[in-house]
Amino acid sequence: MSESHSLTTPTEDTLRTRIPIKPGSFLDMRFPTDADLSPDGKKVAFVVWERVTDQPKQRGNIWVVATSEGEARPFTKGKQEESCPRWSPDGKRVAIGGWSNGGYLAAWAVTQTTRFKAAMMGAGISDWHNMHAQTNIADADILLLQADPLENPEVYRKHSPITYAGRVTTPTLILHGENDPAVPVAQAYAFYRALRERNIPVELVVYPREGHGLSERAHLIDGEERLLRWLEKYL
Repeated sequence: MSESHSLTTPTEDTLRTRIPIKPGSFLDMRFPTDADLSPDGKKVAFVVWERVTDQPKQRGNIWVVATSEGEARPFTKGKQEESCPRWSPDGKRVAIGGWSNGGYLAAWAVTQTTRFKAAMMGAGISDWHNMHAQTNIADADILLLQADPLENPEVYRKHSPITYAGRVTTPTLILHGENDPAVPVAQAYAFYRALRERNIPVELVVYPREGHGLSERAHLIDGEERLLRWLEKYL
């Protein structure tokens, strides 16, 4: 049996129809990176980088696709950059953590489920009423919750992790800056006390001189080391 082989070369017509590369063209491209196969081999998680609307930069979001068939779907759609998706070895040792809004979501998650073995709440909101009284971000809570604290207090209570703190069983590490103007440190103290009064493993670290994020080198190192020790202990 003979086989025929051919080599196709671009013609002048196809060359003329090519889209020219311009400054910024790279930003308009979407491309996947950092794929990770699930332990059972059924799914792949990866990062898709795409341009942020009206900005000269790209943002990564995590996508998931089945290895057998199906269409890839976004797993995260947030405004924050996501990267390095990694599967839990057995699906049982899963932790949650974040900073600022991520800290709030971590606090919220541990009040709604017991699936997480450990958590880290960094500069997170625990009480929306208190947040309204102390934050330096004018009307942030009203805009986010779409409610007024005096006219709709039940909305503030409904969306505050402190309301459901009695449900928490997850060991929780709380990190916060002493001088945080956006999410005042009282948010951390309130959640810490609620968990401690119920004998839930909890640790609170308040960093002196720090605002809404850690900036001093010693504090950055301490925060990372504490988190690693927390995960090693409870995962």
